[in-house]
Amino acid sequence: MKKLIPVMLLAVVFLAGCATQYDIVLNNGSTLVAHGKPKHDEVNQIYIYKNDMGQKLFVGDFKVKLIQPSSFREDKPKSPYIQP
Repeated sequence: MKKLIPVMLLAVVFLAGCATQYDIVLNNGSTLVAHGKPKHDEVNQIYIYKNDMGQKLFVGDFKVKLIQPSSFREDKPKSPYIQP
């Protein structure tokens, strides 16, 4: 039982940092990054999302071309610390 507690604490710490980021690609080609999946408000015709500062922001759904997890992004920025 005592060995199980550190394993559980490690799992909680690991899972707490696994917030999913989503890319919101707009019709003009620019990309917004949302922390968590954006929610669609059908009444106001907007997507509501949180930025990296935790602020709630919105964008009109007519401006949105695509919403996808950031892990699906094809042009991922390369780390300046990893040299080929």
